[in-house]
Amino acid sequence: MNTIPRLCFMFMLIWPMLVQAQLTRGTFYSSGYGINSIPGFANGLAELSIEVGDDNDLLGLAIAPELGLFVSDRWLLGSRLTIGSFALAGVTGVGGFSLSPFARYYFNPQASNNHFFANAQFDLSLSPGTVGANLGLGMTHFLAPGLGWDTYLALQQSDFEINKNLRVGLSSRLNIYLNKDLRTNRREALSGIQRGSVMIGGTNGGFSFGIQSAREGTSNISIFDVAPNLLYFFTDHLAVGTRLNLAINGNDNFNITTFGLAPQVRYYFSKAQHRLWFIGSTYEFARSTGKLAEQDFEVNSTSLSFGGGLNSFLTPHLALELAPNLNHNFERNTTRIGIDLGVQFFLHPKSL
Repeated sequence: MNTIPRLCFMFMLIWPMLVQAQLTRGTFYSSGYGINSIPGFANGLAELSIEVGDDNDLLGLAIAPELGLFVSDRWLLGSRLTIGSFALAGVTGVGGFSLSPFARYYFNPQASNNHFFANAQFDLSLSPGTVGANLGLGMTHFLAPGLGWDTYLALQQSDFEINKNLRVGLSSRLNIYLNKDLRTNRREALSGIQRGSVMIGGTNGGFSFGIQSAREGTSNISIFDVAPNLLYFFTDHLAVGTRLNLAINGNDNFNITTFGLAPQVRYYFSKAQHRLWFIGSTYEFARSTGKLAEQDFEVNSTSLSFGGGLNSFLTPHLALELAPNLNHNFERNTTRIGIDLGVQFFLHPKSL
């Protein structure tokens, strides 16, 4: 057997072990889409901001991580923590505090790529005081090492105190799965960004509808929301793309449709390093139309953002992002100065 067939045969033997090892005991899980960060910058984990406008100034702090750990090859245990606070015109208040522990069981952790699971989660909110839960089935599909695309179909009860509040929901989003090998190498991981790479941070979507209406004389509320975010690297340093946001919700008594488009450009000063500095800009347009209280309405919003920051790569496909940024909304005449923390996901030519 000559060299090339021998190498191919060895690769065929070890490849199943490489892909199967993504879900093992000690694998770290993280997700964070609880915060609507400014489009074009860090997505979902935390923000600190001040907003200045014609009416009142607003100081905000929000934290919304979801963390978990595989305690065995099949069991993932974790929780989401959400904290939101604000100070408005000198008055401090708590915007919300909730804890959402969950347990997830994987049926086939040694599968080559698609991993099916059952999940149960409680939602415990202290401000306001509510208790809810969701229970369902889902699938984790790996796009790259450490980068999982989770799709989850669940029964949802947001508040046990409200009768006829049961909903069915389907959600889809990108999450982090770092096994022991990836975690060990995270401090030395190099960016895989190159010409032809795609940044997909902030991409998510979902659909839900009520089984029974919580209000007498009204029909069930349906909610559809998708927000793909794609930037393509035309060079090793320059990425251009857009985020599309489409949200439709309502019933027989009201309906609201929101369409948004956020063209973005981002430039990285270096490549193939563990930490990369970048600058970027985003222009966002959003339009909401519908009927509320028997009245038709239309609301438009446009804003422009500038910022930059630092990507610290956990793997060639995953990076923590710290991004100071400035956003001005032209309709409301408000300016937001913020520091956002989140995650960005990357796919490179060999993984597309």
